[in-house]
Amino acid sequence: MSEGSAKTPFIIAGVFGLVVCLIAAWWILQRGEEIATLRGHRAVVRSVAFSPDGSRIASAGDDGVVCLWDATTNQLIHQGQGHRGRVYGVVFSPSLPLLASVGEDGTVRLWDASTGADKGSLQVSSKALECLTFAPDGSTLAAAGVDRVIHVRSVAGDSLPTRDLVGHSKHVHGLAFGRDRKTLISAGEVDGLKIWDWTTGSLTAKADLGRGHIHQLRTAPDGSRLAIAMSGSGVRLWSIAERRDLGPLPGAGMAWSVDFSPDGQRLATAHEDGSVKILSASGETIKKFRGHKGTATSVAFAPDGKSIVSGGGDGLVKRWPVP
Repeated sequence: MSEGSAKTPFIIAGVFGLVVCLIAAWWILQRGEEIATLRGHRAVVRSVAFSPDGSRIASAGDDGVVCLWDATTNQLIHQGQGHRGRVYGVVFSPSLPLLASVGEDGTVRLWDASTGADKGSLQVSSKALECLTFAPDGSTLAAAGVDRVIHVRSVAGDSLPTRDLVGHSKHVHGLAFGRDRKTLISAGEVDGLKIWDWTTGSLTAKADLGRGHIHQLRTAPDGSRLAIAMSGSGVRLWSIAERRDLGPLPGAGMAWSVDFSPDGQRLATAHEDGSVKILSASGETIKKFRGHKGTATSVAFAPDGKSIVSGGGDGLVKRWPVP
């Protein structure tokens, strides 16, 4: 055997090893380097949220469980099992030590934001509630869903009146309060946005966003814009002050969930292919993470802007670093 022939197997092995390393590096870059995977659900995770101080993460889903996690250790603190059926949404009060959840049983359940202890419930509908949000003062929340009614309730006693806002023709999939203490925006399955003065119960404006189902609404931290996750035209921005459509984000695509970064300069989005994206305000993809098997259903920024959390159809909650 010649000297060249003797070296051939080593050269082939070296090339093969290099190819394997390059493929592995590409896969890591595509998949993203997750901070942690939080395991506590047995079915699809529908909603995730960070507490205002960043110390807690909440998640909920089709197993009917509301999980509360320590955001420092990523360890499970509590599993709340008060709902009957699926849980579609969780959100922390911005000012009170409360976590609220809504689900298939038509109730708003309240939990201690630190320990997860049950703080009672409000039976607001005989049908499923699919979305909820707190007003900026943290003492008022709105919930809506299958019955097409937006139910506005106080969680701080009887200081504020109960409101039931009627005007949508089908399910309500998204809710967002404005920063002016009176504006509430709702998104119907097929009839676009409706803008309400919730203090009086009056409908003040409507907005048609064209074809596509709306999945979620998020208000920018400064209250100037609304981010809308939807099928069809993907993620759109809408000016709350001017009450006009600002158009789709070109790099977003169809999304199930969206959230603003704390400074309002970036957005996080969750997608049907299981990916989670970090986008610039103009729609440029800054980072794309892959880790969920199935749809990535929900996403939320941490209050410090250094990480995001996502939930998926695989029943997992994942944390990702923000570059």
